[in-house]
Amino acid sequence: MKIGLNLLHAHPGIGGGWNYIKNIVAVLQTHDDENEYVAYCTAQSECLVREKSNFTKVVVGIRGTNRFARILYENSLLPWRAWRDGVNVMYWFANTRALFSTTANLVTVHDLAAFAMPKAYTPLRRLYAHFMLPRSVRTATVVVPVSEKTATDLAAAFRVPPERMVVVRNPLGGNFRPASAEAVRDFRRRYELPDSIWLYVAHYYPHKNHARLLEAYRRLRALDGGAWPLVLRGNKNGAELEIARLLARWRLADAVIWLPPLADEEMPVLYSAASALVFPSLFEGGGIPLMEAMACGCPVVASDIPTTREFADDAALRFEPRDVESIARAMLACQRDERLRERSRRRGLEVAESLRSDRTYAQLHKAFAKSALGRRAA
Repeated sequence: MKIGLNLLHAHPGIGGGWNYIKNIVAVLQTHDDENEYVAYCTAQSECLVREKSNFTKVVVGIRGTNRFARILYENSLLPWRAWRDGVNVMYWFANTRALFSTTANLVTVHDLAAFAMPKAYTPLRRLYAHFMLPRSVRTATVVVPVSEKTATDLAAAFRVPPERMVVVRNPLGGNFRPASAEAVRDFRRRYELPDSIWLYVAHYYPHKNHARLLEAYRRLRALDGGAWPLVLRGNKNGAELEIARLLARWRLADAVIWLPPLADEEMPVLYSAASALVFPSLFEGGGIPLMEAMACGCPVVASDIPTTREFADDAALRFEPRDVESIARAMLACQRDERLRERSRRRGLEVAESLRSDRTYAQLHKAFAKSALGRRAA
């Protein structure tokens, strides 16, 4: 089978979506020597595909950050190019597929945030999602939700039957393991981090709930004068003024540490250096930081939402994310109880093993097999 990979929209600025695509492509390149792949890339995404005999890269002269040009190409030249290249199945990674197609289609759906939280989207992006996503999942050969939560949402909202869905979770690569004590020491020295820290890993989108986190952290410091510093790692996405205002309002500037963008190989060391991860998101399709933290032996304190229950099981100490007091109390309990942290660490390592790449490839293989059985409407 010849499988096309549409990587045109992929660039580091899309956050968790970039990590998911990068990890899926790595799984395919590691485990699949049977199928042929044609990866349609931009200059920003071609780095995701290493040289391998059954992989061909086609670099398109557009930028993934140019949404208009990318969508225009996907709905005009890409289907023609896939037909010319003999592609049997096109794998779409960004919730939607082209209006017309010359191939069978697998469509990854991360979440239904555009429907659950429409105000977080610009009017144009909301209109596009509300038009394209329902049509895409109804006409796709196979729909690939990233979690059981997203699969449940798709069934409820658009009546996508279970037999047309294959859940493909984010695969954890072998690099996400507890780092050595020496690597952790060097990392702390390089970034001037103390021995005990709270860690927050997320880009600053409204649903990530950073405002309530900062207010809860202020409350934690009032409850415990020895509260660990809060380390933030994520792109600010235009929220700089709001965050600066909150830090000034609650006098947290001296207690919060900003980290710059990190290389991929540094992320496992960051998680290993943290005393605990706090993850207050209001809504997630997956929640990659939870998985990565657990795999590195970092205790997790997180929102009591469906994806936390799905991916972290009982490894996470959970809180109500809209309740500042609940967040602060959970952080306090974790900070004061070393045995609780050790239990979370050990259980997290166990849970993370179910998310390793070999299990993900089994699901991908199942999705490809389903797609080979027939196409749906073009």
